[in-house]
Amino acid sequence: MRIDKESNEQYLELLDVTMAYSEEQLAAVERQIPMTQEIYEECLDICIRLSAQHELFRLMREYPEFLKVAGEHLLEEASIRQDSLNTDKKR
Repeated sequence: MRIDKESNEQYLELLDVTMAYSEEQLAAVERQIPMTQEIYEECLDICIRLSAQHELFRLMREYPEFLKVAGEHLLEEASIRQDSLNTDKKR
């Protein structure tokens, strides 16, 4: 049985993400414990850092109740960073 390139990439991505997750994060993703907003955002951060787009989109689909708040937090963080950059340029 041959594995196509995309399936192989998804498998390798899953291995990378699984190794990066803490025990608590992995347990939440596997639904062994309840997912919380904090754990969800930690998992998203890992996916973004690793460029793990399949896992990132899977989390977005499976936990839409956390997605809106996570998006708001990302926008706030981006705004703070932009303000910081603007302040540094003025100095």
